[in-house]
Amino acid sequence: MSQYLTLHEEPGRLRRPVIILAFSGWNDAAESATTAARYLSQVWSSRPLATIDPEDFYHFGLSRPYVRFKPGSETEREIIWPATEFSLTQSPNLDRDVIVGVAIEPHLKWRTYCAAVLELARRSGASLVLTLGALLAEVAHTRPVQLMGNASDADLSFETPQGR
Repeated sequence: MSQYLTLHEEPGRLRRPVIILAFSGWNDAAESATTAARYLSQVWSSRPLATIDPEDFYHFGLSRPYVRFKPGSETEREIIWPATEFSLTQSPNLDRDVIVGVAIEPHLKWRTYCAAVLELARRSGASLVLTLGALLAEVAHTRPVQLMGNASDADLSFETPQGR
């Protein structure tokens, strides 16, 4: 098991799980990707599943931890470190279980970081990891926004009815 991945619970037998992962940073224009991922976790009523220890993956001068009052306290404070947090949704309204991850884009040791994500995929039985992103573009507010996607697997690629 990865020394970086901490499971809050063993995933057990999941229904064809998929991992959806969004990173804040340059590929998260207006926080679109991370907001969408957090929204999915909320509307699908998820619970915490796993975290990745941030120590080796972040330059804390670039992604600084911050201090806040502990919930329910006006005097006790806690440090909030950059984190990768995964939640699990097991909704009877969905055909499969969904693991949603949200994180600040790591600065260091990407291969090791990806190995930790893939360890979660292996432990949960997920065969698909989807990443969300959003880039700035010139879009007229009066026109529909074009969505695009890429896949390394031809079976996952498709064309829209409009041929775009």
